Amino acid sequence: MTHLKQLNPILAELVAKGVPITFTKDAIVVPGFYKSDTVKLRSDDADLHPESDVEPPLVATDRYGKDTKITQLDDLVELNFEWWEASRDRGNPGWTKPDPNWVPLLTEHGFIEARQDVTYVPRVRSGS
Repeated sequence: MTHLKQLNPILAELVAKGVPITFTKDAIVVPGFYKSDTVKLRSDDADLHPESDVEPPLVATDRYGKDTKITQLDDLVELNFEWWEASRDRGNPGWTKPDPNWVPLLTEHGFIEARQDVTYVPRVRSGS
């Protein structure tokens, strides 16, 4: 098992915040992308010199093959938010709320806020 200090900082923070990731031979699979289900992350080190100490950016590929460059965690959180916005009114009840694993990050990065609705119901009274 890879120690978190050896992971790309973006991936390490995802794991630390409770977003599960899966390593495959071709990519890192990140769930919770609603209609797309997952995105696949891969390193985009094409523009870096081989001896560079700079962490290469990641590229997120969705189920349609669209690539999004991820240079910081906020980029990936924003991508998740965009997928939720596009999917939440598509008729699947599971998409009306953000994926539970992503709620802490979406909140922390300012994309969502929690609001509580109050419902009043009659109390059951003794002797009635």
